[in-house]
Amino acid sequence: MKTLAKRLVWLGVLGPVSAWADTTVTQSISQILYNAAADYAWFIGPAAWGAAGCPTATLIEIPANQPGKDKLYATALAAYAAGKNVQFYGTCSTQVGYFDVNYIVVSG
Repeated sequence: MKTLAKRLVWLGVLGPVSAWADTTVTQSISQILYNAAADYAWFIGPAAWGAAGCPTATLIEIPANQPGKDKLYATALAAYAAGKNVQFYGTCSTQVGYFDVNYIVVSG
């Protein structure tokens, strides 16, 4: 019963995510870039990330001021190391080709 209750809470918390963010296609991460001086991380897939507002964006970006960025980066790094597919939620950047991420889904 506790497991069901936890799942319902998570659905209530995470369910609305799609209502306030663009999403990318689901694909693997083929390359990770990190700039320590700027504290930015970028993820590149085998193809463009295909978000509705910026379908040709090729760089997923974790901005330096993103709350929880270390956990987001660690999750993406683990997905990359395990060869898992990911889907990102966030917004198209004002920079052409970039998608600013604030949420990640890892799948088989």
